[in-house]
Amino acid sequence: MLSPWTHVKWIAFRALETAAAGLTRFRSGGHEAAAATGRRRFPENNGGRLWLFASTIGELNAIEPFLARYLPAAGNPDLLLVCDHAHYREAFLARYPAATFLYLTADSADTRRAVDAWPPVALMIAEMPCLLSDAPGRFPFAVVYHVKRRGTPVFLVNGWLYRSAPASRIDAVEKTLFDHDYLRLIDVMLVQNDEIKAELVAHGADPKRVETTGNIKFDGIDRRSWSPDQAKDPAMLRNIEAAARPCIVAGCVTNLPDQEAILDAFRTTLAAVPDALLVLAPRHPEVLERMQKLESFLRERALACAFKSRLGGAGLAPATQVLVLDTMGELKDFYAVATLTYVGPNHNVLEPLAFDKPVFVLPGWEPGYPSFPVYRMMLGRSAIIEVAGPAELAAAWMEFFREPGRVQSQKARIRSALAREAGATERALAALSARGFVPRTD
Repeated sequence: MLSPWTHVKWIAFRALETAAAGLTRFRSGGHEAAAATGRRRFPENNGGRLWLFASTIGELNAIEPFLARYLPAAGNPDLLLVCDHAHYREAFLARYPAATFLYLTADSADTRRAVDAWPPVALMIAEMPCLLSDAPGRFPFAVVYHVKRRGTPVFLVNGWLYRSAPASRIDAVEKTLFDHDYLRLIDVMLVQNDEIKAELVAHGADPKRVETTGNIKFDGIDRRSWSPDQAKDPAMLRNIEAAARPCIVAGCVTNLPDQEAILDAFRTTLAAVPDALLVLAPRHPEVLERMQKLESFLRERALACAFKSRLGGAGLAPATQVLVLDTMGELKDFYAVATLTYVGPNHNVLEPLAFDKPVFVLPGWEPGYPSFPVYRMMLGRSAIIEVAGPAELAAAWMEFFREPGRVQSQKARIRSALAREAGATERALAALSARGFVPRTD
């Protein structure tokens, strides 16, 4: 329940937020008014929605096994996918075509209008933030505030602490004013491990509202259901399979030095495996400068390349050595047709492991990222392979290509490691059912 003191703080914060937006408009001569306020008009009488906040496609994919069970139990409510990154619209709606996508702007008044336009039957937060400004991007307190003013349930699933710092002064003020309110207004927080639970309780969360249910990502391991027919580009995937070229899919290759390391390792590999294909998926392909830099890396190494976004549906030329996957929502499908895979530091190793694909990584993973506990666990069980640098990575790739038996042995290790961690979905559903948070809309 919202306290009178929370309302008082909210009024003060809104005044400060409005003043900050006005200052931004003044400094820009009025040209950035729309960007500063984010004000939009929403259609009226949209009806109730289950609000689901996911900061990236990674968080949405992570809880997909849970959603497959929860949504029917909740009466299949209309879904409003809420995100603080507009460029994920296409990828989100590809997963849930009947849903509505809402891009969160920086203006709290905009959030209030969205809550009025699409009255939430519940608000679900996927994985983070467990605390305000605890992760990259921005999930404003305004969302929880306006949802709870309606008396609507709020719960978090697969919770993880990112331990990020506020990105701006206004975010820092918001965190200082409302971090405790945020914890108090979330009805139940289902988190991945006891360490997260203890830390949230230390921050002021009610221990009765925080429960360890495990990591839902392990329940997304379904090797039987994938087919190229479900993909955005079935023809290309079938062609890669039919060509039977040794295929390395390197996903979430974020940093520029990491991109260079992968390209150097692949160029070395080509000397021994000349028909190999590298599918390189960089992070943030929407940033033109980063794509231009990657293209220069490819030219410097004389690698014949194609950018997926530029093919226009055309197939992959046989002479192509590197396919740059500069699109959203396709990486998982390319993992499925890979021979070997690589995952960039701090990203999701479970996607390729779900297809029993050998996964290689380089050092430098950071404990604060949601991917870290899975990385640490899978590394400890030899389900992923860590090498020291580009030369060692190339040597490992060539060894696996020369000895197919190594691939089969690694697949057996992967299956054994993954089987031990399943069950978080069942535990999460049981925890919500016990508290009555299955909001039927029929």
